[in-house]
Amino acid sequence: MTLNDTIDWQPGDKIVVGSTSFEAHQAEVFHLRDVYGYLIRIWGKLNYRHTGTTYNIEDAWRIPLAAEVGLLSRNVHIEADIPCTGRILVGQYKNDQNKEHIGTLEISNVEISNFGSSLHSAITFRNTSHHSSIVSSSIHQNCGGGIHASNSSNILLHSNVIVNLTGHGIHVIGDNFTVTNNLLVLIKQPDTQSEWVKGIKMHYLSQASLSMNAVAGSERIAYHVQGESCYSDEISFSANVAHSSLHGLHIYWDDGFKNCTKITGFTCYKNYDYGLVFFLEGSVRIENVALVDNGIGLFPVVSQGSVESYKYPKHDVTLQKSVISASSPSFDCIRDRIKPFSALVTMRDRAPFSPFGGRIGILWPTFTERPRRWPNYAWHMLGSDGAVPGIMKLQDVTFSGFKRSCYSNDVDTCIMSNPESPAIMTPVTGKRIKVLHISQENKFYFHQMPRTPECPASMECSGTQMALFKDLDGTFTGLSPPISVFPKSELGILQPCFNFGQNQWALPPDVEKSAFCLLAPPTCRRVLRIPLVEFVRGVVPVCQQLVACFLDKCTYGAFMS
Repeated sequence: MTLNDTIDWQPGDKIVVGSTSFEAHQAEVFHLRDVYGYLIRIWGKLNYRHTGTTYNIEDAWRIPLAAEVGLLSRNVHIEADIPCTGRILVGQYKNDQNKEHIGTLEISNVEISNFGSSLHSAITFRNTSHHSSIVSSSIHQNCGGGIHASNSSNILLHSNVIVNLTGHGIHVIGDNFTVTNNLLVLIKQPDTQSEWVKGIKMHYLSQASLSMNAVAGSERIAYHVQGESCYSDEISFSANVAHSSLHGLHIYWDDGFKNCTKITGFTCYKNYDYGLVFFLEGSVRIENVALVDNGIGLFPVVSQGSVESYKYPKHDVTLQKSVISASSPSFDCIRDRIKPFSALVTMRDRAPFSPFGGRIGILWPTFTERPRRWPNYAWHMLGSDGAVPGIMKLQDVTFSGFKRSCYSNDVDTCIMSNPESPAIMTPVTGKRIKVLHISQENKFYFHQMPRTPECPASMECSGTQMALFKDLDGTFTGLSPPISVFPKSELGILQPCFNFGQNQWALPPDVEKSAFCLLAPPTCRRVLRIPLVEFVRGVVPVCQQLVACFLDKCTYGAFMS
């Protein structure tokens, strides 16, 4: 086995090799036989495939897709006599003279095993403010979580290896945390816990640093964090990796920052449902993320919060300086294209899938009026109660590896509509998009709703077809700008459009600002022409008339280039 760096490990030491498929349980533990600088030999043999590649996308991106290898053996070994009983508690107490003492913990190069329980993590910080640190240590084979800090501050967690736990790997709540260069492998879901387990879960007031960590396999979620404030120039998150989980990076309603949240510094690959999924109130800025080989790369859900008027959209989602890839060169159609064990017990929360079996880059964004809550609803249904105006902007984004793969059984899709969308979907715009060797059939997929006796035309009873992609400079579609792409309809088309691909129309630039592709069933009582600028802004009369038309089982739309 060849490593990226030279190591000073010794024969007989115990190591862990992380999974690089969708299945977190493909992590393996070995004893070293020989060590030669970069090279190591192990006792036994690998039972699973572990990749060791870097995905190079032109000269701009070098994305590591290699299995992580961590050392479990340390100079000092602390092990519970009775498994699932030991723990280290750091807190505060008052002595007989009523004098308060605040605890501190500093450990380095220590191995801790068989600690924790269903009620306690292996190491717990409670109401501490003095500096503490856990450095170059390992925690493994625990019956509970790894490290838990509540109402605490000034804690450094650096270069630790946390393996095979039942509970959150690192869960910190408080202030001034530094979590860097840690490896977490095989984080398991407790049977008695309804909350989805996380590799790293962070809730902080300020001054938190999260960089160069890797969560290589969680039965549910790799990272659950708050993100960063859009208005801070400080870079707190960088070079974090999430893979072999159901969700790579997950941000929930109660997280984020008022008005605008920034998400940056993550590589998420081979996560079964989503690479990055968030449910946030306010605008969102996403930059410097790499989403590779995920079931769905990105699924944005945004709540408008309390809005007095729909006259102008209050929030937007911007994805910039990032890369999305559906099928990397190292993706193996037999050994990687598997269903993890954790997917069998979470069927209700399965992400929407492409009818063509491939992977999806972006699931169409949802802007909702009334955010729903999990577990009352599945993750992909949390934004399906009332739509409000919004817009998603793609800028300086690279799409790569969207193709027919796995003997043409999988057809990857860059952008797919959300089949659970409750009404007209908000527009998506793009400029300075780099599309690498992707055919037109792989760029979009718009769902068509089935006919029913009440709705003879599929477009009359669902908003999922009411979607618009605006290519501002032609870099995504490869056509002369500006170009608009939207779903085909079984209804009449009254202005010149041309076929862009399966289930899609494109509006050519020669009708810009003067003509519309007008879709209206013959039974519709009204014909409404909506300039794109008004569609984007969400003018009140437009929204009201569209809602009224849906209630009349009559749908129309008009999009101007």
